[in-house]
Amino acid sequence: MKNFLILFISVFALSQAGNLIRLCDAHAFTIAFYRLSLAFVILFPFTMRKVIADLKTSDAKTIGKIIFMGFIFAFHLIFWIKAVQYTKVANAAICYSILPVLISLGAFILWKEALHKNIVIAIIAGIAGIFLVGYDDFSASAEYLWGDFLAVISALLFAVYFLTGKSVRATKDNLFIMNLVYFFAAITGLCMVGIEQASLTGFTWKTKIGFILLALVPTILGHATFIYISKYMKASFTSTFILLEPVFAGLIAFIAFNEKITFLTLLGYLCILGGLLFLTLKREEAA
Repeated sequence: MKNFLILFISVFALSQAGNLIRLCDAHAFTIAFYRLSLAFVILFPFTMRKVIADLKTSDAKTIGKIIFMGFIFAFHLIFWIKAVQYTKVANAAICYSILPVLISLGAFILWKEALHKNIVIAIIAGIAGIFLVGYDDFSASAEYLWGDFLAVISALLFAVYFLTGKSVRATKDNLFIMNLVYFFAAITGLCMVGIEQASLTGFTWKTKIGFILLALVPTILGHATFIYISKYMKASFTSTFILLEPVFAGLIAFIAFNEKITFLTLLGYLCILGGLLFLTLKREEAA
């Protein structure tokens, strides 16, 4: 039950990235850089001794995997930002919803992790729900194909990040992993800021608060706990709950920004919740 609650908290935190980005009046790559670098700055002082101790006992292969995770995580964020710039948010969300399928497929290839029928039912219900949520704003126009493709690449990158993290998490402490991931991801983000020649200064207090909240909520409370829980649950089971993101994001947007919830949106939410409620009730079989 404890792990299940942590999973829900993690997905809720992940879902708030889009809402918190609204607070930030800055270049997209600048937002990504501060989100990653502040996550490291916040975590490291509290875990420095643990990180140094684990660093001394870690082999080159493990460190290499963690550096790779940082690089992939940064580009996952960058590709997602670019996807939203080139396509509609609805298109991007629908394309990104293949993430549980990618993770489940990867887990099967890497560890022969069987995909339980209950997870398949939940994924189908969740993807159908996400399509209903984005139906009114979805477009099949060719002009959005590039952005749609980038959203798929972003999902693929996160799947690689998660599966790599799950393998490292089997033997390493989560805080050690996350400190190094955020450090190397922040360096990658800084390089992209330099390439884009984006500004790193001159922001309002609202934007600065947005940067801090992005580091605390979707990054530390979201991504870090998502990797933490990966040690205790099947990859396919854990990833399916990412389909809850549009529900949590939409409800908070309704409360905070007065965004409307249409009948189709509500129907989509019910499909997602129905599929995951079914999976929750059957979790002993699939987790």
